[in-house]
Amino acid sequence: MAHVYRLIAAVLLWSVSLYAAAVIQPVVRYKYYSFEGTASEIVAQAQANQPTISCGGGVTKALNWYSKNPTSSGVEIWHSRDACPGYGPYDGFQFSAGAIGTGCPANSSLSGGSCACNTGFTEINGACEARNENRDRCASFAVSQTLPGGALVQDYRLQGNVSDGAQFCMPGAFDSASKGCKVSFSRDTFLDYGGAASVTEGTFSMAGDSSTVDQSCDVGPNNSPPKVPEKEKCPNGYTGTVNGVEVCINKVPNSGADGGSDETETNDGTETTTRRIDRSTNCEGDKCTTTTTTTTTRRNNSTGATTTTTTTSTSTTSKPGFCQENPSSKLCKDGKDDGSAFGGSCGAGFTCEGDAIQCAMAQEQHRRACKLFDDQTPESQLYDAEKSKTGKRTADLPGNETIAFGQSMYDSSNALGPGTCISDLPVDVLGQTVSLPISQICPHLATLRLALLAFGALMWVLIVFRG
Repeated sequence: MAHVYRLIAAVLLWSVSLYAAAVIQPVVRYKYYSFEGTASEIVAQAQANQPTISCGGGVTKALNWYSKNPTSSGVEIWHSRDACPGYGPYDGFQFSAGAIGTGCPANSSLSGGSCACNTGFTEINGACEARNENRDRCASFAVSQTLPGGALVQDYRLQGNVSDGAQFCMPGAFDSASKGCKVSFSRDTFLDYGGAASVTEGTFSMAGDSSTVDQSCDVGPNNSPPKVPEKEKCPNGYTGTVNGVEVCINKVPNSGADGGSDETETNDGTETTTRRIDRSTNCEGDKCTTTTTTTTTRRNNSTGATTTTTTTSTSTTSKPGFCQENPSSKLCKDGKDDGSAFGGSCGAGFTCEGDAIQCAMAQEQHRRACKLFDDQTPESQLYDAEKSKTGKRTADLPGNETIAFGQSMYDSSNALGPGTCISDLPVDVLGQTVSLPISQICPHLATLRLALLAFGALMWVLIVFRG
């Protein structure tokens, strides 16, 4: 839902800004000797003429010029300076510039009672500035990538611990992949898996002044979003191929239980001794614990009487040490050299060695793949007949119709019907009639109507041209 709100806000602000940018009101112009222009232009000329002031002793301080008390008859030009040594900060009146009438700001011309920027200039915050291709491209990028499916409404997973507000350079606005626009990362979640496996989740957004300030940047290893490495295909095993399809088979677990038994028998003529040794090893993490149980049975050869004794001992060692002494134990196998293997094709059959349950699963997968891809069915025959055809294949579909979209088909009429806006509401209060001026909302509703029409037009373009 946050993405939807962001989309609506971006499009409405963009639409309103376009509507507002179309009108630049004329401003009062002033003149002081050879200085002529708006109040801000007079200030700029004064700054260029005297940027600093001498404090004596070879010390100079910067002058910061500004206008004060502008009226239709004149404007005062003041300046402030940093404190000179031994003095405090200073603000002083310098001169007055008289009004010479109204006119358009620099780099603009009067057009129908308002001002429009000259060719090669763009309106920014009421002034006409030289057109900046980089700025315009990033401004368009900010709007286009906030539409559904755009880069600024997607969730991202970045490698490592990425701080909230981190800035990167995102490509897509320029023809060159080495150039992009500045974006900020809004951090949502940090998943700490340890080391390089840590992941930060969040979204990207552009600065609020992306339509007025050049946001272009150079894409590079130090300012590109750190992408999360692709996951291993078979993190718990290794790959195999069945009928040309790559599938995974799990490794033999690196922890669990393993064991074995040895039994010996000796006879000294009087007594027969049978000794059985049972060993059981359990590995957890990097440690292995081996339990050894020895059972000794003695039988008198003359009387047949028997006695049995049992002893148990336990030893713990590191897993590498255990595997070095017991290389054939299944606890030390990685699944690649324990005899596990499978493969085959629909024509040659299927073979599998190793765990019986996993072999049964792989064989069932093999059988289904063969039935799906090799057995002839009406559906597979239709697919084989159509897959190689080229060109336009939908022209003869029943119900096809070509519609010419013109302005007459776009309904921009008032959804509430014809008529004027709502009128003020008269209310009787203590015998007197008071008018509630609710009609003042009408100009704002008109502006909202333009914004909604612009939003509808954008969505129409998106639907038609994206298919």
